[in-house]
Amino acid sequence: MNTNIAVIANIIVMLAIIYGLVVLRRKRVSFTARVLLALGLGIVFGAILQLIFGASSDVVNQSNAWFSVIGTGYVRLLRMIVIPLIFISIVLVIINQDSKNLGRMASQIIAILLITTAISAFIGAGIANIFNLSAEGLQFGQKELERSTDLETRLEDFQSKPIQEQLIEIIPTNILFNDWSGKFIYPFCCGICCIYIASHHRNKKEES
Repeated sequence: MNTNIAVIANIIVMLAIIYGLVVLRRKRVSFTARVLLALGLGIVFGAILQLIFGASSDVVNQSNAWFSVIGTGYVRLLRMIVIPLIFISIVLVIINQDSKNLGRMASQIIAILLITTAISAFIGAGIANIFNLSAEGLQFGQKELERSTDLETRLEDFQSKPIQEQLIEIIPTNILFNDWSGKFIYPFCCGICCIYIASHHRNKKEES
């Protein structure tokens, strides 16, 4: 069978499975049942493809590339809306709180965050010292090496700037779209913005 025809046929089957799940949703089948059914159908469909064409065949590889458009696209959409949803949820919770308790609640949240971070750092450092753990002997892949080089370059660039520019650099220009990995200041600023917006909204509401 021609590879392109086989890939198209596999895509049609996948779309048919998705349509079937949509029909079940319209018929008010429970979400749990649909998830389990989709999981089972995916396993069976993948096993059939591997038995027919082989696990490393071009048909399976090309079909997986098209299937990943749906799967990976869905995951990326979830990641896209997670931060805005968290932001809105925090703002709504703070708005519904009593304004008298808002300052105390914010202080408690920041204190708990700092304390738990300190405890985690203490435990990690303690275990490393007790068992004499180090980075020697660790195997690094290409991505890890590239990430390490990138971090070192960014650190050197940051340290080469005067203190005024360093203070400016740690302030995020967009708390929703900055790279949050390893940066405590971004979620911290996000929390401060939430508290300020909620307090301002609460004061306006009480005045009206």
